[in-house]
Amino acid sequence: MRASHYSGAVLMGLPVHRPDWNLIHLMRTAPGPAACRRTVVIHACVDVPAELATALVVAQTALDSPESGLMALDAALARDVASKPQVRVVAESLAGYRGYGHLDTVLRLGDGRRESPLESRTALTLDAWGFEMQPQFEVPGTLYRADGRIVGTRVLVESDGRGKYQDQAAVIAEKAREDDLRALDWQVVRVTSDLLDTPAKLMGRLRAALVRAGAQWPAHGRRLG
Repeated sequence: MRASHYSGAVLMGLPVHRPDWNLIHLMRTAPGPAACRRTVVIHACVDVPAELATALVVAQTALDSPESGLMALDAALARDVASKPQVRVVAESLAGYRGYGHLDTVLRLGDGRRESPLESRTALTLDAWGFEMQPQFEVPGTLYRADGRIVGTRVLVESDGRGKYQDQAAVIAEKAREDDLRALDWQVVRVTSDLLDTPAKLMGRLRAALVRAGAQWPAHGRRLG
């Protein structure tokens, strides 16, 4: 047997979103039945070539959680240890599995330009609300690069993890950068894990930024309330 799903992703050094550390996922390497025990899930063998092992783990991870799946895929693309075509190939072997529908979204959004798991999670959330994100956006006429831009707007998105700014000088520099961008009529929305956990609050901030930028919430986007 070998580790699969998010257990395999963790062993490969790929990020995942809040896995259940009390439950281990294993996959048979030979024919045999699936089984579920108190702390271990044993999955039936999915036979793929050795070079597709990482792609298979990414796809399996997406079955359980699109957040984990996109985090793992973005990191795998950035490190060049798996490709989207490879994940598509192994996904065919998972047709009919619970959570299979997540793979379409994860594969559509996967982008190796994202530099952190928080950026991946942000992109997934904004996609559900009807927005398209352009990762690592070089702001025209400046030396600044934002984590992302909402396509078709002057709204920039910065994903702020706890370790992003290590000292006071970095915080001051970031504030000055943000002032410069606003002076050029760019709106900046800062996203944290806490805000993603309270989507109504994040929606309010995003809606206000769109109004200031003269843009609208997508008519096909999902809203709260």
